[in-house]
Amino acid sequence: PAAGARQASARPIASHATAAATRGRLPVAIRINAIDSGLAEDDIARTFRCRPDAYVLPKASDAAEIRSVSAQLAVLEAQAGAQIGSTAILPIVTEHPRAIARLESLCSAESRGLAIMCGKEDLAAAIGASRVKDEYGARLEVLRVVRAGGVRAGRDAGRGIVDEKVGEQDGVEGR
Repeated sequence: PAAGARQASARPIASHATAAATRGRLPVAIRINAIDSGLAEDDIARTFRCRPDAYVLPKASDAAEIRSVSAQLAVLEAQAGAQIGSTAILPIVTEHPRAIARLESLCSAESRGLAIMCGKEDLAAAIGASRVKDEYGARLEVLRVVRAGGVRAGRDAGRGIVDEKVGEQDGVEGR
């Protein structure tokens, strides 16, 4: 219950910050709750009026989730008189175990998905890993492999990669 109250109170804060942001140089994105939380649709409905450039969709595990967000955005864009497709979706495609086998379809699910994001903490927790780095400070091998798959699928689909700065230890050049 407390987490739900904090999540609901974050919506007006995100809206105000987005509306107040200086536009032009950097895109403004709002991270919504995961689809399976039951909160994502309301997150979008309550923040769309401030017109973020993109919504970050965490724990994307099925292309239908991305298409559902896109359909909601199309309705809101039409109601606002905005160009349909003008609000981007940035799915985080490596946070859920079910997503691993679906990376290609996740990355190519929707034309408004200009880029994908790779996450590691939620995936690590979901597979029972107690940490994301080994004793030498390198990302765990399983997380490196999943990230590499996400980067490959994203690039194959013509998507940009929004990711943390990547060191040589990862073996995949970051953007």
